[in-house]
Amino acid sequence: MRAERAVADSAHLGLRWASAGRRLVGRLRFRILGALEVERDGEPLPVGGPKLRVVLGTLLVRAGALVPLDTLFDLLWAEEPPRTARTAVQVHISSLRRLLAADPDVQIETRPGGYRLHVDPAMIDAASFVRLSEAGKEAAAAGRGQKAVDALERALLLWRGTPLSDVAISEASIPELADLEDRYITTVEAWAETILGLGRHGQAIGRLERTRAQHPLRERLYLLEAIAKYRSGREGEALERIAELRRILSTELGVEPSPAAQSLEPSDPHARRSAGVRAGRKPDIARGPQDDRRARMYHDGRAHRGS
Repeated sequence: MRAERAVADSAHLGLRWASAGRRLVGRLRFRILGALEVERDGEPLPVGGPKLRVVLGTLLVRAGALVPLDTLFDLLWAEEPPRTARTAVQVHISSLRRLLAADPDVQIETRPGGYRLHVDPAMIDAASFVRLSEAGKEAAAAGRGQKAVDALERALLLWRGTPLSDVAISEASIPELADLEDRYITTVEAWAETILGLGRHGQAIGRLERTRAQHPLRERLYLLEAIAKYRSGREGEALERIAELRRILSTELGVEPSPAAQSLEPSDPHARRSAGVRAGRKPDIARGPQDDRRARMYHDGRAHRGS
């Protein structure tokens, strides 16, 4: 089977995948979208202790790129690294080479000042996720709704949770992890917008509720959820969601909702009291939210976590 070609935007993600032209041997698979998992021929492959998992996780996230020794020192030792730090890293690299030796398409190269992992991108779930997400967004922009939904849903099926959730690596140390999280949110939004465009409003609600709960400062998720509920005959819940957005933005950030969100607030005084929102324009919710770049100010889940 020919390896799928990765079209990830490496400038944005920092995921500099190796060339994808080789044949996939079917031995090893790496999953970083959630807990770190390695499979050999479909069977789980145990990966050592916490420090070994930190080294492997970092190499996978930055596959194809040089990982400096200083980066590994910072990740492995929160305080000043011991005098034996370089030797300790060499031991971890040797252990990983033995672990991955069964697959000739996986190589850890020693470079001056660090290490580089060479691996077929089709063997890493994050590369497939990025490729499918981009393909879905391109199909949506071209008006091919069902094709977009199919690709975006395939991408979302690969997402098991926060990247490397069981590995002691912070987003501050490896910003590519936050980039993947952000891409997940935009993938959910693109999927929801496409589903709503196809008139399948009820199908979008569950995933939007879950994602919005995980990222409570992302304005666009509130707008899409409100639209999906309004069009599904759940007008009261839609208005409550907009009211919640206003409360959160005011409390957490001290800002007003964007014009797109304000256009969804009810103008009827009784409806405003019922939903807990102030006076606004006539609801524009049936048309859907307008794209507003201010929403990007509110999306960062790291702000919610206190970074």
